[in-house]
Amino acid sequence: MIFETSRQARFMIPMALSLGYGTIFATIIVLILIACLFMIVDDVAALIHHNTGRGKTELQSRASCETAC
Repeated sequence: MIFETSRQARFMIPMALSLGYGTIFATIIVLILIACLFMIVDDVAALIHHNTGRGKTELQSRASCETAC
């Protein structure tokens, strides 16, 4: 479609390019953003648990005890 020379294609080429690049850009941004947000949430949860005096091992043992008991 990019190499078409008809009058209709001249209007469609910019739209097709913007949709294509927009989709690629959005996919990359979403993949990076979601990974960063998961890391931030994990760090905040670790900080809260560290400040309350409960470490991950205590939380994991508590969770395993609740499922086993």
